[in-house]
Amino acid sequence: MWIKRINEYYENSSEYDNNGLYLHLAINLINMFKDRISFDVDDDCNVCIKIIKYGDMDDDFEVDQEGLLFWLQFTFHKELIDIILSLKQKFLSIQDTNKKLNNDANMTMDESKQTTIKSSLEKNNKELEALSMIMNKVDTYRRMVFSFLRDKDSVEKMVDHIRIYKEQSD
Repeated sequence: MWIKRINEYYENSSEYDNNGLYLHLAINLINMFKDRISFDVDDDCNVCIKIIKYGDMDDDFEVDQEGLLFWLQFTFHKELIDIILSLKQKFLSIQDTNKKLNNDANMTMDESKQTTIKSSLEKNNKELEALSMIMNKVDTYRRMVFSFLRDKDSVEKMVDHIRIYKEQSD
C-alpha cells in the first residue's frame, strides 16, 4: 500500500511543489494517510485525529498529537522500514542469482545456454533497477517525512497546517 502511495506522490508532484513547506507536506500526508487516519475539523476549529480500524484493531479511535506521533513512529515508520528491508532482501537475492548466472555464462561454451543466461541477466538487471528506484523513493520519502515529524512540537505544527488546509478546502 505505501509503495503505491509513495510512487503516486512522486509521479504527481510537479516542479512547483515545495517539499520544504509544512502546508505542502500536510496536504500530502492527508492524501497518504486517508485509508489509515482521518483528520476532521469541528465547528470550534479543533482537529479530530482518528486512527481508522486496520489489521488487528477492532474500532476507530481518536488520538491527540502524542498518539499521532506514536502511530507515526511505531506503525508508519516501522512499516516503511519493513518495506525497505524486504525489498533489499529481494535485491540481494537477485544480485546473488546474477553472480551465479555470470559464472555459468563464463563456464559454458554452448551458445544457446549463453543466450538464455544473457536474457535472464538482462531481465534481472531491469528488476534490480526497478527495486533500487523503489527503495530509494521509499527511503527518501521516509527521511523527508520524519525530518518534519521528529517530535511532539513538529507534529503539533503539522496538525495546525492540516487544520488550516482542511478549513480552507471544506
